[in-house]
Amino acid sequence: MDDHPHTLTIETDRFSSYVLVYKDAEAPPAPQAEQKPAPAQTGATTPITTATSPQTGDSANLGGWLALLGLSGAGLGIGIWLIRWRRRKAGKAQ
Repeated sequence: MDDHPHTLTIETDRFSSYVLVYKDAEAPPAPQAEQKPAPAQTGATTPITTATSPQTGDSANLGGWLALLGLSGAGLGIGIWLIRWRRRKAGKAQ
C-alpha cells in the first residue's frame, strides 16, 4: 500500500504491459420523472413492443458448419472402418 490514501502500488519482478487506470466521474443528474396520463378505463391498452436480438456481427451459415461436421465425422468413421478391414484382411492372408 502507498502513503497516499487513494492509490495502490503493486511491485513485481516481472514485466507487464498492462496498466489499470480508474477515474471517478461525476454522477449524472437524476432524471426527472415524467408524468404520464393514466389510460382510460374503457378498455384502452398500451401497445406491446417486441424485443429484438442484438446483432453480433456473426453472419456464418450454421448449415455449412453442420455439413462440415457431418462430412468430417463420416470421413473419420470410414477411416477407422478401413483400418479395421485391412487388419482383418491381413490377418486372414497369413
